Amino acid sequence: MFLPSRQPSSADILPRSARNRAARALAAVGLGLAAACFVGCDSKSTDAVEGKELTHSFPAPLIEEAGDEPVGVSEVPPAAAPASPVAEAPVAEAPAAETPAAPANDAAVAASGPPAPAAEPSTWAPETLDTGMSLSGLKIAKPLTPPPPTGSKGILATAPGAEKAELGVLIQGEVVEHTFRLTNTGEEAVVLNGTANSCGCTVAQTQRVGVDGTTTPFVFGQPIAPGESIDILAKVDTDGKKGKLVSTITLQTNAANLPAPLQLAADVQPFLVLEPESYLMLGSMMATEQKEADLNLRSTSGEVFGLELARLGLPDYVNAALTPVDPNPEGRSAHWKAKVTVGPNAAEGQNQSWQLRFVTDVPAPSKAHAAGVEAQPRNHSVVSFVVVQEVTGLVRVSPAFVSFGLVRPGQTVSRTVRLENTDPEFQLPADLVLTRVPMNSAAGAILESCFTTSVEVLDAGRVVEITMTLADLPDTFEGNLGGSLEVQVGHPSKPVLSVPYSAFCRPTVQAPKPPAGLR
Repeated sequence: MFLPSRQPSSADILPRSARNRAARALAAVGLGLAAACFVGCDSKSTDAVEGKELTHSFPAPLIEEAGDEPVGVSEVPPAAAPASPVAEAPVAEAPAAETPAAPANDAAVAASGPPAPAAEPSTWAPETLDTGMSLSGLKIAKPLTPPPPTGSKGILATAPGAEKAELGVLIQGEVVEHTFRLTNTGEEAVVLNGTANSCGCTVAQTQRVGVDGTTTPFVFGQPIAPGESIDILAKVDTDGKKGKLVSTITLQTNAANLPAPLQLAADVQPFLVLEPESYLMLGSMMATEQKEADLNLRSTSGEVFGLELARLGLPDYVNAALTPVDPNPEGRSAHWKAKVTVGPNAAEGQNQSWQLRFVTDVPAPSKAHAAGVEAQPRNHSVVSFVVVQEVTGLVRVSPAFVSFGLVRPGQTVSRTVRLENTDPEFQLPADLVLTRVPMNSAAGAILESCFTTSVEVLDAGRVVEITMTLADLPDTFEGNLGGSLEVQVGHPSKPVLSVPYSAFCRPTVQAPKPPAGLR
């Protein structure tokens, strides 16, 4: 049999099972060279094509199919230009007398009875063959750890009732720990693949318990033998929590039973309690008056503490006087009263609020950073808000801002503001002095001739209405018109009232057309 002088086509490649059977048959009759080609030993032929040598290599099968027996053929060295390849090729070590010549097809092999037992499979597994192509990328990756068994008869459970832990009343900021012990009481080993926490405030660590009670780190995926125990150390951080806290830890395991989720429950109370809680509503007030409200602060546990008001961001007219109730010799108490005052001389405006932050001298539990460095302890604190619906002055104007909107040339637009005096000891001037302050020189040139004002007295010395009018704007002007109207009232607390206004002129704005029937 001579090797072909062409590259094998897809038709030349047999299924692995057929290839193995053919290889065994050829080995039995002494066709070692052909068998070597099938099992992957390099076989090369040289053809003369226009005076050049052509070398062909045939790759070996990479992975045998499940159930196929490996072909036991001894390695065949290349023959030097044999005159008769069949006669000179080395023969496999199968006895010729016991193995008749086998036909070269599957039917004949089946008719001749079961093949002779193959030799022991070779353990030779090189990274590459002489084909020059690396086969390392074709290896089947094996998992580092075997997959967990399923349907285990192991039972992973805690002692009766120990799957729930009642932590009681905790002060906000506390970090507490609890250990759950689980034992495999079944007949087979179980595998714990992981744990899942229902709340980010809980961190769980798993440890293996030795026969002497010592603990070592547990690696998820490792088996837990019958009678062996593990500890799950749960750490709960109550920072930012309040009221009823329930956190669960779910076990991911192949145990025969479905382990009940491990549960931690606590009642989280803040260190400081406010009365009233969160808000002090003061309603409306005059800028010259002062309003007061009382606030009580108590420690939940009855622990005595020192207290102060953090003034960062507070105006001078917002204050809180702190007084301890039944203090100890150091001046610390479990109950403090705070008298909150706003005014006088509060800034005018609507819907104003200020944050009151009270800080104790009792440090909260320190927090650990991700790197394991212990953070600096912080003190307990609580926040309340003081809300005022409106602060008005003795002399005020409404609205505080006037908008003319979009105005076209030739259009007349008017707006009215109301000036009020609530000071019983003051009278508004009979002749108010009004001054226009334009936003820029271009607006000032337009407003000089297009902006007019008029004053109407509704209650002498008390209530006045001022009308501002824009009219006869130039046809070529387009842009913003704005500024402020300053009113000389002469009040000691506010001599001048400023009323800002704005308008936008656009020549392309058309006047609305009346319906056809009304023209």
